[in-house]
Amino acid sequence: QSVDPGDKMVTQLVALKHTSPEEIKRILTPLVAQSSVIIAHNPSGMLIISETLSNIQKLLSIIETLDVSSR
Repeated sequence: QSVDPGDKMVTQLVALKHTSPEEIKRILTPLVAQSSVIIAHNPSGMLIISETLSNIQKLLSIIETLDVSSR
């Protein structure tokens, strides 16, 4: 996967409402580059993601889809 030289690395904090950070991390880890970092902080219900800006936007879309209340 080639990286656009203008696509900078960013760190994003993501507050989860319904799903555990560990579960979302497990799902997202195969989708990010080896140089990227996903940290699940369970006490706060947060994910900390360091990734390229374009991939962060894709990951946020996936998180939004998955972080819903179970029925």
